[in-house]
Amino acid sequence: MADGLRVAFVGCGAIARSHAEALPAVPALQLAAVADPDPAARAAIAGGRVPAFASLDELLAARLPLHAALVLTPPHLHEPQAARLLAAGLHVLCEKPLVPTAAAAERLFAVARAADRRLVLASKFRHGADVAAARALLAEAAIGPLRRYENVFAGRVAMAGRWQADPLRSGGGVLMDNGPHVADLARCLLGPLARVAATCPPPAPGLVVEDTVHLQFTSAAGVLGTADLSWRVPFAQPWYVRLSGDDGAIELGWQQSRWRRHDADWQVLGRGYDKRAAFAALLADFAAACTGTRAPSPTADDAAAAVRFVAAAYRAAQSGTWCDVGDATLP
Repeated sequence: MADGLRVAFVGCGAIARSHAEALPAVPALQLAAVADPDPAARAAIAGGRVPAFASLDELLAARLPLHAALVLTPPHLHEPQAARLLAAGLHVLCEKPLVPTAAAAERLFAVARAADRRLVLASKFRHGADVAAARALLAEAAIGPLRRYENVFAGRVAMAGRWQADPLRSGGGVLMDNGPHVADLARCLLGPLARVAATCPPPAPGLVVEDTVHLQFTSAAGVLGTADLSWRVPFAQPWYVRLSGDDGAIELGWQQSRWRRHDADWQVLGRGYDKRAAFAALLADFAAACTGTRAPSPTADDAAAAVRFVAAAYRAAQSGTWCDVGDATLP
């Protein structure tokens, strides 16, 4: 809207379409410009309503009155593009994975601090209404002491030819792609994570990155977690997260979420994962963080922890051993 923060989209691919579809529900943000080397992609997002540029260089050279930017490009571009935008005085929401290494995360957050701008990881799952309801139940110890956490993000997807399957652009396969969601959602529900082990079977013929991963991890509080990620093997269960405690269970589902105590029937917790609503809540939270209304969610420490978790999982897969996550706050 006219009085919203003026935001630019840097990158106009599939994930940009998801943000654009949610943006009308966030009056605090106003799309003001887009940049993408693909003329059709940038035209589809700009819709003839805002200036469209072929590159970040052109966007910055135009000196538009912008407040913030969304970095929606492949991961190898995240650090250089986000750093330039922050240094130019813009708040930045960056799609996952933020960066591939802890050192890169520290560099990027150092730029954000020097510029006194917000750098926020676009982590959509923590913004779901059902996740908030589950957190409330956990805070009440409604299912007793928590013992086990299970997470599945899997489905059959043809990855050949996509940038996610090019390690030079993606930094890795399904673990790099969806591992940040595993890490951030688990940290949101369990608190800091301590150790991780990872197993990656051989990928499908023609792929050079992993397409299926099984993770085991522990939280700092001692909860045992598992996560299964795959572009190749679909899973049939209706939930994407299941939490089990001494006295009951919570299931966060795609179509419906529910919970129960062991001595009672299942109760509906929520209406399931709503992608557009999650993106809208993420964008609204980013707008509030830009204006100082509230701290961002995820915080800088949450974002850095997701980077460290994925990096530790790759080390664990290579070594065949458990690896420390190093889930600590930024300096």
